[in-house]
Amino acid sequence: MNIKQKYYLILFSFFIVLIGNPLIHFQMDDETDYEFLSKVCQRPNLLKSKNNLKKYLNVINNLKSKDIYSYKNEMKELPFLEAAYRIKSYDMLKEFFDAWASKSYPFDSIEYQSKPQFEKEAYNIFYKIFKPLDIGSILRIPKYNNTLLTYYNFYSNKKYFIIQDRIPVELFNEEHYHGPYCYRTQYYNNDTLYHNVKSKFLILSFNPNFFIKGYKIIYCSIDFSTVIKEFLGKRHYYNSLKDEFIESKEFNKRLDFINHFITIITSFHEDFYRIETNPIIGNISLNFNYTEAHVSTWINDRSITLRLIKKNGIWEIVDKSELVY
Repeated sequence: MNIKQKYYLILFSFFIVLIGNPLIHFQMDDETDYEFLSKVCQRPNLLKSKNNLKKYLNVINNLKSKDIYSYKNEMKELPFLEAAYRIKSYDMLKEFFDAWASKSYPFDSIEYQSKPQFEKEAYNIFYKIFKPLDIGSILRIPKYNNTLLTYYNFYSNKKYFIIQDRIPVELFNEEHYHGPYCYRTQYYNNDTLYHNVKSKFLILSFNPNFFIKGYKIIYCSIDFSTVIKEFLGKRHYYNSLKDEFIESKEFNKRLDFINHFITIITSFHEDFYRIETNPIIGNISLNFNYTEAHVSTWINDRSITLRLIKKNGIWEIVDKSELVY
């Protein structure tokens, strides 16, 4: 190779380094929008690149302006949420939640009438307990001097309630309950009441017909919770130099962003957090004639068991026991 050829080779190499391989750019330009969207859906981390993020935003905006049906189909949840976070767009975040809310269908009256009695009672108990804007009300009962609790104000300035989509129910042969704690606690303590368990059920696709003015409902399906958890990532990471777990600053930034419209309550227990809106029902125990219930609930980090009695067809909270973690 003579000096002139070496010169052109060096010049060409410099040109490639400076502007990139033109063949690669040609292949990228030849990629269709749908192929690009598909690639981003499989690898949301691609949006860390400013160029990919810009292209993604252009593609979905073009789809939205031309074909709203295709836009809704191609607007995959995780990449869309990731893009919203990257550009700090609360409009996109709201659109993300609105899309999930539009998929959340409550039961109708015909569907409710066809449900078994224990499931109807579970819904009625949920309506009695689920008061996210006044959580303290379920603890204000005469036996405890109607203590006013004001520090559970998690949701007053939010826009969406994330409702649990499954509830465990236990049916017992007892007509009356004779212990200080719920049936479930006695069951785990191998109490004699264990032998009187009649049936256990898990209500799936729990979809109460619930309305509070100014709020939209999202049922916390496995798909929804998976998207949220993948978006948030790990709350802690292991620092081998310090031999300890360090809280992730990135997790906290993402949590602050998503909590603009909802409230995800974290716990001091490592990576644990609750996506569902409090209070959360952990278990419902019913006697055989559906006149008494013991309900295990979670409010923040507090495990609270409520005792309810049905009077004139209406459930009333009459007692509580509490375990603070």
